[in-house]
Amino acid sequence: MEADIEVCDGFAPNPCISYTNCTGSAFIAGWTDVCCQPMAVKNTRYAMLSVIGLVGIVGTVCNIITISTFIYLYFFAERIKKKFGHEFVMVKDPVFFLILHLSFCDLLYCIFGLPSYWIVHYHGYFPYSEEMCKYSAFTRNVLAYADFNTLALISAYFAWRRSCDRSYKIENGGRPALAAIICVWIFCISLTCVPFFGFCGHFGYDSVQGRCHIICCQGHIIEAVGVGLPSLVVVVSYSLLYINLTKLQNMEKQEIVLSGTDPHGFGSGTRTAFSCCCCFIQLGCYYKPCQATEDGETGRQRKAVMILTICYVVFILPHSIFELLPSTISDRALISVLVHAWFWVMYIVNFFIYIIFWRRVRKGIQLLFMDLLGMTGWKCKNIFGSENVEDSDPWWLQMQEVE
Repeated sequence: MEADIEVCDGFAPNPCISYTNCTGSAFIAGWTDVCCQPMAVKNTRYAMLSVIGLVGIVGTVCNIITISTFIYLYFFAERIKKKFGHEFVMVKDPVFFLILHLSFCDLLYCIFGLPSYWIVHYHGYFPYSEEMCKYSAFTRNVLAYADFNTLALISAYFAWRRSCDRSYKIENGGRPALAAIICVWIFCISLTCVPFFGFCGHFGYDSVQGRCHIICCQGHIIEAVGVGLPSLVVVVSYSLLYINLTKLQNMEKQEIVLSGTDPHGFGSGTRTAFSCCCCFIQLGCYYKPCQATEDGETGRQRKAVMILTICYVVFILPHSIFELLPSTISDRALISVLVHAWFWVMYIVNFFIYIIFWRRVRKGIQLLFMDLLGMTGWKCKNIFGSENVEDSDPWWLQMQEVE
């Protein structure tokens, strides 16, 4: 360790310069493998390799299961209905396709994004060419921005659907979702290409943080747009949705008091009529009587919204704030290591948030494995318990409806 310090003595990395000598393009024996990472980064080498490896493996497996289940539910709907007697109407909703796309982005990041970090932490520098360093950073940023903006689309869609726009038909879900996904990729690729034209920084090896990424000392416009903007959309959308649900719950409490009804039943005819007028459900544009209680469905909706918002803030917002900080702040290398290690956990947490707590996908996963094992002659029990067809509303519709 002391020998490393002597070799790098006098070397003060400039945060605005890409160091070609820290890549395989201009490797200097005895210097590149020693001086291209700050000591704070080197001291966390084994911890970072473990975190990246764990997140990469678990994230890849979880997202493959998610994508396989979604594809199975969408393309084999008739087979599922005939063989198991289940029908998944959620495959017609835009959020179904957006979450599928989110899992796809997560999978690509685990396969192509995380390995670029692992390679640098393992070798202490980027062992391949400088061009490959630039394009690996480009690919990783495109995938991250696509992921962030997909989350923003989902949250904005929640808030929009809660506003009860009666002109929308759920049967049209696939086309607008596909159009939105195409726009996301066009936007993210265009935004990430900007540094290649000499604007808002450039791609290269940053010796201050010890990784390949966008190097910019004249503001962080790309990070503000690619990370900050979708973060703002998510927080604002979920906040508006939470306020909306809180008002609705308060309104329900007042109706219960005024009508004098049993909080665990439909209530009087006045309450039922009131609920039918207030709760316009956009599932093929039909009205549905609503029975809500003081601690009923609206309260559970509000809790679901809070969980989504808290998870977003906890895992993504610290990374968003860090990317907007000046490159010259002290201890940036150590902060970068801690923030990124925490941020990568999101690629595992997403699976549990969007999948494990969504009971119809649990049923879909079960049916997928039952179908696959059935082809080999194995018999599989219901590992998720009884979840009948009537409980077919996905969690995002539970946040939009009052049942």
